[in-house]
Amino acid sequence: AAGIYNTSLLNCYSTCDVNGTSNIGGMVGYCELSTVINCHSSGNVTHSINNIGGDIGGFVGKCIGSSLSKNYSAGNVIATGGTSTGIYNGGFVGMAESFYFDPYQPNEITDCYSSGNVNGGYYTCGFVGYNYISLGSSMISNCYSRGVISGEGTLLPFAGTNNNDGSINNNFYDADVDGLA
Repeated sequence: AAGIYNTSLLNCYSTCDVNGTSNIGGMVGYCELSTVINCHSSGNVTHSINNIGGDIGGFVGKCIGSSLSKNYSAGNVIATGGTSTGIYNGGFVGMAESFYFDPYQPNEITDCYSSGNVNGGYYTCGFVGYNYISLGSSMISNCYSRGVISGEGTLLPFAGTNNNDGSINNNFYDADVDGLA
């Protein structure tokens, strides 16, 4: 899906390759105030335009005030074209953020994993490129990433920027495969 708002996705999958310019994901590009449970994606996600930012993830590109639980992504994330291309790249989610207007809905990612490789520009991370709190909370717990991380910008094994005390607990990445150990 290109985007979902105030929706639930349950027990579904996507095998399609996705190519785009902003908020690109293997299952959903943009996810706001929604719930996604027991779903998976296996297609590759690609962004290849210079100087155009966007959030790119193997499962969801940008996730705001939503709940992702018991999901996985197996496709590769590929953002080429320099360090400004693909602002935040993650094997599972490009950018995770709490909802910034009343009712300040938290963003929660639990019991999920990604196994695809991630190649990108600006921030390239094994699981989430950016965990951000504007108001409320943004939590990542009991998650796992396994894949080779490569690119031209900042490379991190699990999560990139964790802004305003976002919660990242009980997660792990496979140091034997990620290329950063």
